[in-house]
Amino acid sequence: MVAGQVIRKTAFQKWFAIEVRFCYVIMTGALGGASWYIYRLSTRPDIVWTRKNPEPFQTVKPNETTKMMSGTHRFDGKWVIHRHMHSLYTYCIPQLRWTRDRL
Repeated sequence: MVAGQVIRKTAFQKWFAIEVRFCYVIMTGALGGASWYIYRLSTRPDIVWTRKNPEPFQTVKPNETTKMMSGTHRFDGKWVIHRHMHSLYTYCIPQLRWTRDRL
């Protein structure tokens, strides 16, 4: 048991210097937080990934809503995001496509 602890201690000291362990923790947290924030921003409903209609708000009719929930208003149509995978992307980034669906 003592030999295992010594091996783990020396291996850990060779990989991570004691002085920079705190920097590793801070950098890992910062990169993780930045990655989460970019993912959160890229999956918002107002982000358009396709170039067919770069400004979908230009084609919204008066009887349609782009919001998920409308408090007191009644609309005939709504906008829905369809997610599908594109096989040409190496990392399988989900594509977002806006279409109009009737209620």
